[in-house]
Amino acid sequence: KYTGWKAPYGYKKINKYDLIIDKETSKIVIKIFDLALKYNIKTIANILNEQHIKTPSQYANLKNKSLYWSPKTIKDILSNEIYIGNLTQGRRKRINYKIKKDVRVPQEQWIIVENTHEPIIDKYLFDKVQLLKDRNKNKQSKSNNYLLKGFLFCEECEHALTIYKR
Repeated sequence: KYTGWKAPYGYKKINKYDLIIDKETSKIVIKIFDLALKYNIKTIANILNEQHIKTPSQYANLKNKSLYWSPKTIKDILSNEIYIGNLTQGRRKRINYKIKKDVRVPQEQWIIVENTHEPIIDKYLFDKVQLLKDRNKNKQSKSNNYLLKGFLFCEECEHALTIYKR
């Protein structure tokens, strides 16, 4: 049974524990997965923002709703097995019952129950997107050629200094 406080984007809760597909937002989830075959997550976020598609927080009417799609939101949707009909539990755990801070648990330790509800995405498409996502993980999108690149070095260790824009 699904025990989350709200249904994931693309689904609706019909009672306390069951999920059904939301016709309106499931189309957007399918679109995100289709775009992931062609584009990176930042480009997908830009496409959804240009088309003025409601974000998950806007759709759920949350108080501090985000007006724009972020790459993190896209990444979370693309990596969530709930869209292929699986429930994942134990993704986070509390350090201590006195401290309210959660820590992420490695994926190998998650509890995964398959085929608990109707999937939005088929397993083949999901696996293909995961493969593409992992392949592009360490690929640098563009190389920055700064003005003093290759000219600045640390006086003590002689390593090259780099400039980062924040």
